[in-house]
Amino acid sequence: MVSIGITPANPAIAAGQNQQFSAKGKFSDGSNQDLTSSVNWPSSDTTVATISASGMASGLKQGASTIEAASGSVSTSTSLTVNPPSVVSIALFPPRTSPYYPQSNGKIERWHKSLKGECIRPGTPLSLEDALRLVEGYVEHYNNARLNSAIGYITPKDMLAGHQQEIHAERDRKLEAARKQRQIRRQQAA
Repeated sequence: MVSIGITPANPAIAAGQNQQFSAKGKFSDGSNQDLTSSVNWPSSDTTVATISASGMASGLKQGASTIEAASGSVSTSTSLTVNPPSVVSIALFPPRTSPYYPQSNGKIERWHKSLKGECIRPGTPLSLEDALRLVEGYVEHYNNARLNSAIGYITPKDMLAGHQQEIHAERDRKLEAARKQRQIRRQQAA
């Protein structure tokens, strides 16, 4: 055997995900052979990534590890980057409401009214995929762009980030500037 090639070269995965590597040997007569299950697969940092005898690497935590394919005196390596864990899915569960207490349903009913009136009815989805796309876009808009009256006309994103005081201070500054402009115009008109 002349050389070994590893694919994929220098991949990146999130912690908790897997990456299948394959090894191909090149021989002196020009032929190639799949060596994935017959080479040794060491990982330079087993706290970042481990790899099985079949070439399946598992990302454990953020960092980088060198993955090597070795057979006898011939070896090659590639780098595996493990990024922080990524969100794979999000599940929403409606809050439980109190029995015989209709006021507790108000928030849920208001959300459904907004969702139907601002998203579903104007968008008129023709399929489930269409409806999911519309709702996903609406939730993005609702959380990041739409001003919410219940939290002082700021976005939920800004509320969670703690920006409400600076937003309200900026609004107050603009209102005061507008009041002064009106006062100047009234004095000039008089």
